[in-house]
Amino acid sequence: MFKAKELILKERERQNQKWGEQNHSPQDWMMILQEEIGEFARAEMEHRYRGADPEPIMEELVQVAAVAMQMVECGLRNGWGGK
Repeated sequence: MFKAKELILKERERQNQKWGEQNHSPQDWMMILQEEIGEFARAEMEHRYRGADPEPIMEELVQVAAVAMQMVECGLRNGWGGK
């Protein structure tokens, strides 16, 4: 459990360094998240059906989780509800 959190937080740090604080609308965040989910799905399918290296599967999954975390952070900053 803690290894996953470590990987996600490391990816969040990388995203912050690259993009800074992001304050998108919920709709834009959904498009960004769906793009990341698509990359995860592609990596899984390429591994499963073409024998590609499995390493990108976890990399993409961590990016999905990090984007979801970033969405929550944005929502909290911008009053989407929550605590």
